[in-house]
Amino acid sequence: MPNCCSVIWDDICTVVASNLCNSSCTLSCPLNTSLETEACGNRTNDPIIRPDTVLPNTAQVIGLNSTICGSLFTTNNGTLVTDVDVYSLDLRYLDTDHDGFVKVAITLSAIRPVFAALVPQNSTETALPGAQVLVNAAGCASGREWMCVAPLQYWVVIAPGTNGIISNQVFACADGKYWFQVQTAAACNLPCTNATGSCFSVHATPSCVNPACCSLVCDTIPYCCETKWDEDCATLAAQNCGAPTPSNDSCATPLSISAASTSISLLGSTASLPAFSCPINPTATGGDVWLQWSPPASSHSTYQIDVCGATIDTRMEVFTGSCSDLTLVACSDDNILCDPIRGSRVSISSECGVSYFIRLATVTAITGFATLHVTAMSDQISCCLWDLDSTGMVDSGDVALVLLDYGNCVGCPTDLDGSGVVDSGDVALVLLNSGWCP
Repeated sequence: MPNCCSVIWDDICTVVASNLCNSSCTLSCPLNTSLETEACGNRTNDPIIRPDTVLPNTAQVIGLNSTICGSLFTTNNGTLVTDVDVYSLDLRYLDTDHDGFVKVAITLSAIRPVFAALVPQNSTETALPGAQVLVNAAGCASGREWMCVAPLQYWVVIAPGTNGIISNQVFACADGKYWFQVQTAAACNLPCTNATGSCFSVHATPSCVNPACCSLVCDTIPYCCETKWDEDCATLAAQNCGAPTPSNDSCATPLSISAASTSISLLGSTASLPAFSCPINPTATGGDVWLQWSPPASSHSTYQIDVCGATIDTRMEVFTGSCSDLTLVACSDDNILCDPIRGSRVSISSECGVSYFIRLATVTAITGFATLHVTAMSDQISCCLWDLDSTGMVDSGDVALVLLDYGNCVGCPTDLDGSGVVDSGDVALVLLNSGWCP
């Protein structure tokens, strides 16, 4: 299941890990939790699914918003049995907005692989895999699912297994501990309907405009259809549905940015030329996007450009020149000063009046989002070469500085014509440019 390491570690990943690795944990029930009324070792709260034929069986009634702590078992005093707990939930009077639906969300946490299934009252075991709400949990991690359902009487069935299939994995009450929470509401919009946001961009509202793509994403990450469509949702949509090529996929159409933080999407990007130039791993194997940044034209400084903290493995190059004649200024693959180190980071000394192209690439075919930061690391120095005392004006003070250095002075800032000698030519340049510094 590659998505467990590339997208999100969800309840299914947890169940698989529990089965493969035989991991154990200690489960604590939340505060103010109601307890299952069935005593451990008995089977008194399962009317139909797998009841004890001797003891009376009645589903335990719970409220519209309840948190219950209980325990399952598959062995009791050496006898192999399978305990199933059933809770009765009455939604008939919740539809106060009269739209024919109510919202039900179930959160489940358990030690062993356990599932929760919302099914109509008096359902049998065969109905569990097709439950309207079906949540898996194991390893003390929480799973959560929700759905808009008709306002009827339901059972919340808690059973050992996954995806509505009851298992016979052997464990006693201490290992079968679980808790679940039911949350309900009258207002409910069906997932992946009436959404307006793009499937490939971040937006604060849940779901996205393509119902088929939306359903694929929300089957894996439920909160994408319940809470908001974030970067994980958009990234998974791009992997499942194919994102369009971004407008800044080439050097010819860069995205203009300013010095600060800019969210960058690489979804749908393709690799472009020239080949990546960093000395290590010289070929970008994923897509790339292009940005254009122009520092203040009247000054120069040292800048740090980075995507530290990116959740994808990145490479970055900074160029001057034109798209047909690029000059590499700096490049970065993994920078140890970034956290995590797969972030790229460079430092450059800006030139007066020069714009820069920034090429951000992914190392692999897995794309996503990154936040680009451009930070001035030193004071801004005026690009007016004749304003030697940095007053913003070329005047007698600057003439005085030239005269003080008069004579041989290789590398002196007062050697304005670069002759190696501070002389009348440098005085003339100051006088010719006297006045307010541009």
